[in-house]
Amino acid sequence: MPDTQRSLNTLLDHAGRSLSALCHRYATGQFTADIFGDHMLGTLESAHTQAVVLGRHRAGDTTPLEEDDREFARHVLREEEEFLSAFLDDLEEGRYNDDLGHPQGDAIERRARLYLGRVSGTANEAWALTADGPFRWLLGDAAHCGDCPELAAASPYTIDSLPAYPRDNSTSCLQSCKCLLVDAQGRACFEG
Repeated sequence: MPDTQRSLNTLLDHAGRSLSALCHRYATGQFTADIFGDHMLGTLESAHTQAVVLGRHRAGDTTPLEEDDREFARHVLREEEEFLSAFLDDLEEGRYNDDLGHPQGDAIERRARLYLGRVSGTANEAWALTADGPFRWLLGDAAHCGDCPELAAASPYTIDSLPAYPRDNSTSCLQSCKCLLVDAQGRACFEG
């Protein structure tokens, strides 16, 4: 079986480099905010789609990319649409401009990279939907938000009762979550 954790890390690195290049192009005036947004959306859709496939593969379903994987990714992006729109509005309103009105590429890139954390959450959600429950929520080796200890204490979960997935942005720690889900066979989701 392929090393899906390494594949996810590579995916995140590649998508991060793509977002960095897009931010540079916007900051240097090569893109308008709308064009930047379209390219960013395309990068994120591709990353989420690949994350769905990796999640399924990690759980044992090694079928190739399917249209359902693309639809799953589109669904996640629809959930993120409000935040992406607010980002583009902030760009157009000059929130990330310096005193001379020039876009600050580093600040723009920091915000753009926040959207990559949800890609790991997508991979974990796809893993859980494919893996065998019940699931235990295990705390990671980091300081915890208020939500994760409660999620761990309420374990185990069925797929229908599981209220969140590590790094899906639904806990207070958002994409910084270091927790894991473990299925009935002792297999874990992706590490953060």
